[in-house]
Amino acid sequence: TDPLPDWIAQRLWWWLVTGVGYSGFLLLTGRIGAGSPVFRMLAAFLFALSPRTLTTLTAISSEAWPVMLAPWVMLPFLGPLGLRAVAAATIPVAMMGAVNATATIAACLPAGLVIAWRMLRREDRAAPTLLGWLVGCFLVSLGWIGPLLVLGRYSAPFTDFIESSYVTTRWLNLIEILRGTTSWAPFVDTERQAGHLLVSSPTFVLATTAVAALGLWGLALR
Repeated sequence: TDPLPDWIAQRLWWWLVTGVGYSGFLLLTGRIGAGSPVFRMLAAFLFALSPRTLTTLTAISSEAWPVMLAPWVMLPFLGPLGLRAVAAATIPVAMMGAVNATATIAACLPAGLVIAWRMLRREDRAAPTLLGWLVGCFLVSLGWIGPLLVLGRYSAPFTDFIESSYVTTRWLNLIEILRGTTSWAPFVDTERQAGHLLVSSPTFVLATTAVAALGLWGLALR
């Protein structure tokens, strides 16, 4: 039989990535009891197809994947704490792959804030749960931490020739952060067509700014 055409496998992967993000965020909003069922579905849809996702999904989906797994890391820490929560929050971290350390840490940060908040409330088992999760994250990440250390020790400083902190951060400002257009590549290259439109088209800039403004207004409500 003929192998599956590349474009079909590609679309199936995109559906999987966004579906994981949608379902995780939908369960997350349900766990915290945010809004009505229709609102939760809309919020999950906006998360799965956020500007960051649209920018990276078709060009470098490995950067979108950890973001889509972030709700699944946070979800266990919104319920009973303990060994089961540690395991449930560690498995998504193991599935993030090795795109880079920054992507993994960023995807784990929301969950870390939740468990830290529960520690500040002096909840039972919060501290052991956090410690167990950190140990679990370290163990499941050894597969890429080890090679990364070796690469840093022996490789040439190739990042000096492909990108710099000035290029990757000069576009960051409050509006871009709120809009979700924090990826630097679309600002300097048109390869990521959706991302380039989000940072250059007045229509998309105004639309995403309006969504961000609605979100801020919602956060200001009791």
